[in-house]
Amino acid sequence: MLEVQFEFERPKIGGKGSRAVNAEMDAAIIAFLDDMADFAEEAYKRHVPVGDTLGLYEAIYRDRVKKKGRFFRVDVGIHRVTDLEPGSDPDYPLFVDQGTGVWGPEHDLIYPQHGNVLVFEVSSSEWVIPNRRSGDKLFDSGPGQTVFTRFVEGQKPQHFSEKVEEETDARFRIKKRELGKILSVIVADGLES
Repeated sequence: MLEVQFEFERPKIGGKGSRAVNAEMDAAIIAFLDDMADFAEEAYKRHVPVGDTLGLYEAIYRDRVKKKGRFFRVDVGIHRVTDLEPGSDPDYPLFVDQGTGVWGPEHDLIYPQHGNVLVFEVSSSEWVIPNRRSGDKLFDSGPGQTVFTRFVEGQKPQHFSEKVEEETDARFRIKKRELGKILSVIVADGLES
């Protein structure tokens, strides 16, 4: 599963009026984390590749902020995909993000696990599988055609999760400073009253 997690621990305040101060800080932290989760969800929607199935786009999720004691957490990401097509791998989002075959972690061609050929139907755009030794095209194929081949090179990585993390990390640093100022004011006002 690809996800961005935001966690925050509220400072512990005790003494007279501390319940109201803590409640006000909780509300500020929840608002902060809600804002961060909304931002991360929109970042995923901007960066996730959108194909014919819309499977990745529709698998984006955003949890509600959860509080346990003084700890707060919210998760935003992409669920494992189980309903794209029969036989689809649930880790499809990970494969799109990190690549497969020669571009993936194994850096090797993809061969059939059973039998001598891979068989698949081309659902969109043009697929070209080059012959790695000569550079010649083995075939050109368009939508709706069935392809029979002994290997494929795989899919180049899209790295959309890196883009999301970079954007959300930058925003988190800025917004965290703002939250720190807000919490300082809440604590100062609460201790004065």
